[in-house]
Amino acid sequence: MPSKLLNVLFLIVTVFLDGAILFSLSTPWMRLALGLLLLVPIVLISSHLGLAEWFASLVATKGRPRRFPVLRTKVVALLEEIKRLNWLVVDLDRGIRSSETVTSDIKMCEQRMEVLLGEIRRTAGQSTVESPAEGEK
Repeated sequence: MPSKLLNVLFLIVTVFLDGAILFSLSTPWMRLALGLLLLVPIVLISSHLGLAEWFASLVATKGRPRRFPVLRTKVVALLEEIKRLNWLVVDLDRGIRSSETVTSDIKMCEQRMEVLLGEIRRTAGQSTVESPAEGEK
């Protein structure tokens, strides 16, 4: 513990010393040189104390778990099929691929979308996270 206290005190002193030097010196190159020289112990001590990890843990927020993850995966899959259908129509309009293969791909994509819509209808409203009202019963 005394080692940690000593590191904290040294960190505070170097930060104030760095601020005083940057404020008091008038020549820019001296400010730069001494400021950078004092920046090295500040960074080393703060990394030794684990301040970066501590600040990162303060910023990191833990979101609540998703209520409908199965529904979300189905909707994301549907959106991917919609994007694929869009590019197939673009290919058809530009004539990049033969129209027979593109139209068959479009039909298959529409069939997959219909299947996904059916799965979305079945999974809609099914929550996998227990709500507070269910836990009290």
